[in-house]
Amino acid sequence: MIEGHTQPRKFTAPPLRGGDIDRSLLVLDRLNSGLEGRHPRIVLVRGPAGYGKTTLLSSVAHALQRSQIHVSWLTCDEDDAAPAQLMANLSHSAQSAGIIALPEQATDAERFSALLGWNGAACLILDDFERAASTESERAIERLLDRVGNDVTIIIGSRQPLRSWFLRREVAGEALTIGAGALRFSLEEIAGLLPETSHGHIAEIEAYTEGWPFAVRLMALQGLQPGAAPGLLRSSGDSAGLFDYLSEQVMASLDEDQRSFLLDMSVIGRIDAHVAEAVLGRTDSASMIRSLQHLNPIMAATSDEQRILHVHPLFRQFLAVRTGEAGTIRRRSLHRRAALYFEQQRELASAIEHAVAAEDAALISSIFARAGNEMSLMDVGVARMASILSRIPDTLERHVPGIKVIDFLVACVLGYSEKAFALSDQIRSGPLPELPPGVDASHWNQYFDILLDAGLSFCSAMETGPVLESLAETLLELGEFFTANPRARALILSFQTLLAVRVGHSELATRSLQDYQAICEAIGVAARQPSINPQRGLIAFLEGRLDEARDYFERSTDLKLDEFGAPEPLLAQFCRIMLARTYYEQGRTDEAAALTEAIHVDPKTALPDMIVHYCALQAKCGAANEDDALPRLLQGSAKLQACRMAIDAIRCEQVIRAQRMPDLEILSGLEAAMDAALDAKPVNGMVIERLARAVLPWLNQRGERTKALELADRALGVLQPLTLPLVTSAIHILRAEASPDRQAMVEHVTQALRQNALPQVYIDTMVNSRIALIPAFAAIGDPDLGATIRRVLEGLTDLPAISALTDRERDILVESVVRGSNKEIARALALSPETVKYHLRNIFGKLGVHGREEAVSLVVSLNA
Repeated sequence: MIEGHTQPRKFTAPPLRGGDIDRSLLVLDRLNSGLEGRHPRIVLVRGPAGYGKTTLLSSVAHALQRSQIHVSWLTCDEDDAAPAQLMANLSHSAQSAGIIALPEQATDAERFSALLGWNGAACLILDDFERAASTESERAIERLLDRVGNDVTIIIGSRQPLRSWFLRREVAGEALTIGAGALRFSLEEIAGLLPETSHGHIAEIEAYTEGWPFAVRLMALQGLQPGAAPGLLRSSGDSAGLFDYLSEQVMASLDEDQRSFLLDMSVIGRIDAHVAEAVLGRTDSASMIRSLQHLNPIMAATSDEQRILHVHPLFRQFLAVRTGEAGTIRRRSLHRRAALYFEQQRELASAIEHAVAAEDAALISSIFARAGNEMSLMDVGVARMASILSRIPDTLERHVPGIKVIDFLVACVLGYSEKAFALSDQIRSGPLPELPPGVDASHWNQYFDILLDAGLSFCSAMETGPVLESLAETLLELGEFFTANPRARALILSFQTLLAVRVGHSELATRSLQDYQAICEAIGVAARQPSINPQRGLIAFLEGRLDEARDYFERSTDLKLDEFGAPEPLLAQFCRIMLARTYYEQGRTDEAAALTEAIHVDPKTALPDMIVHYCALQAKCGAANEDDALPRLLQGSAKLQACRMAIDAIRCEQVIRAQRMPDLEILSGLEAAMDAALDAKPVNGMVIERLARAVLPWLNQRGERTKALELADRALGVLQPLTLPLVTSAIHILRAEASPDRQAMVEHVTQALRQNALPQVYIDTMVNSRIALIPAFAAIGDPDLGATIRRVLEGLTDLPAISALTDRERDILVESVVRGSNKEIARALALSPETVKYHLRNIFGKLGVHGREEAVSLVVSLNA
C-alpha cells in the first residue's frame, strides 16, 4: 500500500468556502468540448502564490462531480518528483474517485493499468505541480496523456511553466493555459466579495491589489477599506497578514542571491538590468531578472528584451518594509549611487528623489545646482516636484540654498498663496542661489525679482496691475539672457500666459502660450509639464469661440493632441468652472447648473477670479437662492476677506440678483470699483463685465441714465483694443438698455449680436432692449430668424398685442416674417392655404392692422 493512503487530504479536493466566488467557468467553458472527446485535453492553470489556483481547481472539481463526471484529485509534494511515485499516487486517486474498480489490495501496476483502460469521461486534477515540474514526472504526464482515453482530461495547477512539449500541444490546439492575468479578480468579482463597499472604493482596491485574489480575500476577511490596505502588510505575528504570506510563499521560494538582488533593487525602486549593472556592479543582472519571471504577475517583464520587471504594488511595499529593516548605511549608499546614475542618465526627478532618500544635503544641492535649481521644475514637473519637496525634512532644507525658490514656484502653481507670500519674504531677505557662470549679476537679481513678482501676481487678486506690463517689457530687455536660458524663459512665459488670460489679454496670452509651448517641446520637457488645454480653453472662451473652448475644457488627457501632461489640480478645477460658464453662455443652463452644483471651491487655494466665475454661476443657475448663500463664501476665509476682487464679485452677484433697489452704499462702492477698473492698467475685461452687469441697470432704474451711458461708453472704449466678444457684447446690451432712443438701442443690440449671436443669453438678461432683438437679428442676417423670433415672442407675453395671439396664430405670424407667401407659410406648417388665410384675418384683427405687410412691419419694429 502506498504512503498516500495515510494522507486523505492529498487525494481530496478542498471543500468550498462560504462566501467564495464560483469561478469554475474560467475552466469549464474551455473544458466542455474536451470532456466530449474533443480538444483541449490538458489545461495548465498557472500563477504565483495567492492567485487562487487551488480554489479554482476545487470549484471545478465540485462542479464536475455535480455533473456526474468522475474527478480524481492529487496534491503534489516533493515525493511526486519521482515518476513511479507520481503514477502510483495518480492511480490511487483515480481509485478513490471511482474511476478504477479494483480491490483495495490491488497493486500500483494493476491500478495504473486500469486507469489506462478507462473509457468514460473523467478528469484528473494535479495541484501544486511545481513540485514535480521540470522533472521526469513531467515527462510521465505527457506519456500518460497519450495513453489514456480521449474522454479523460488532465488539469494541472502550477506556479512553474511546463516544458516545450506542452507548448507544442498548445500550438496544435490540444492544450490550454489559463494564466495569472485570467486569475485576477475583476471589478465585478471584487464588488461581490465586498458588497458593502462603494464603487469608488472598489476601483481603488482593484488598483491597489491589481486583482490579486489572496489580497482581495484578505481585505474582505478583515473588513479593510482602501485607506487601510497597508494594514495587510503587518508583520506583528498575525498569521492572516500578507507580510507573513509573502515571506513564506514567495520569498522562501527564492535562493539567497535572488532575495538579496530583490531587496537591493527595491531600494533603487526599479528592477532594471541596466540600473543593476551600474549601481550594484553586477554582470548577471539580465539572467537574474529572467530567473524571477516565474513569479509573474507579481513580477513581470515590461520590455521585449526582458531586462525590466514590473513589481506588484503590494509586493513592492513588502520589499520596502523588508528593506527598511536592513542597515541604514547600506540603504543610503545605494540611494547615493542611484542618484548619481540617474543624474548621468538625465533622469533628474529620479536623481533628486534618491538624493533626498540618501539624506545627503550636499548631494541634493549639487544635483539641483547642476540642473539650474528652479529650472529643474521644468524637467521634473510640478506634481512630482511637490511630492519630492514634501519628503525633505527641515533639517536638510536649510542646507539646500535654491530649494526655497523651487518651493515658492510650486506653491504658486498649486494655489497656496499664503505659503508663497511667506516664502517670497524669506527669499528676498536671504542670499540668492549661486550666480551661474557668464550671467551678469544685475540680470540675475532682476530675474529673481521678476520671478517672485510673477508668482505673487498669479496668487494675488491682481490688484498690482502694472506687473503684467512690466513682465512684457522685461522679457524684451532680457531677451538675450532668456534666449540663452530657455528654461528660465519658459518659466516666465508660463506665468505671463496665465496672467494675460486671466485679465482678458487674449492676444498677449496667445503669443505667450505659443512661445511657451515651442520652448517646452524644443527642450523636451513638455510631457512633464501641466496640460496647456486650460489656457487654450480660456483664450478660446475670451475670444468667443465657445465650441472650441468647450472641447478644450472637456478634453480628456487620454485624447490630448499635444505632448503635455494632465492639468494641475488648480487649473483642472478652473476648467470645470469655465466649462459650466461655457454651457451657460451656450444656453445649456441645465448642464451648467448640474456641473456648478458638483463643484467645490476651496477658498484657501482658489484663484480670486475662480471665485468670480463661481459666484456668477451660482447666481445665473439658481444654485444659490438663499440671501446669505454668497456672503457665506467669505466666512472663515482670511484670503477672500482680504481680496477686494472676491468681495466685489460677491456683492455684484447680490446686486444682480436683487429684486429691489440695493443698499446705496453697496451700489456706490461698486460704482467706484467700476470707475477704478476702467482706469486700471492693464484692463481686466472679466471684472469690468461683472461690475457693469451689477451697476448699469440700477443706475438706469434710479434715473441716472447719463451716468450709466457714460460708464458703458468708457467700458466699450477701454475694451475696444481687446478681443473679448463675450465681454463687449454684454456691455453693448447694457448700453442698449440705457439708450434713450430706439435707433441707438437697435444699433448696440446689433453690435452685440455681431460679436456673439447667442440669443438665449440676451433674452434672459434684457428688459428694455429686448424689443430691439428682432430687427437686430434681421440686420445681421440670422439664418434661423424664425426660431429666433419665436423665442423673442415667448419673452414678450407682457405685451397685450402679442399675448392675445394663440400658439397657432403666433406660429403663422412668425412664418409671415420669414416666408414670402401664404402658400409657403402653409407648406412650412403643414396647413392648407385656406387655414392660413383664416388665421391671418384673426391676427390682423388682434394686432389692429389691415394686411400681412403691416403685420410683418409690426413684428419687425415691435411697436405694439
